[in-house]
Amino acid sequence: PPHMIQLDPGAVGSITRNVEMMAEAKREVMEEVNDRKNAERNQKRREKRRMRGKNKVGKQLKRKANNVIDGNLVKLREKKRELEERAKHGGDEGGLTESERVKAEAPAALQRFF
Repeated sequence: PPHMIQLDPGAVGSITRNVEMMAEAKREVMEEVNDRKNAERNQKRREKRRMRGKNKVGKQLKRKANNVIDGNLVKLREKKRELEERAKHGGDEGGLTESERVKAEAPAALQRFF
């Protein structure tokens, strides 16, 4: 119905003076939206990178192998415990031969060569 249409006689045929302000506001809104989208994308990428390689077969096998207790590991733990007890009870080296004493005094990196 044409009688419901109302026009402002002052606005008909005139140009809005704040076109530049409206364009600037629209540009700011678009920049905010783009920044949010980029932040979400970057966050998703970081999450993917953080989890990469966690379930690889080689790593799973390595974890399982580290969890196994074998005879050598038990012997090493006992030997370490004995050395700690000796150090606690006075640190005397009674019963150690010269080669055992040199081996015990050597740095950990060199002990495997004795």
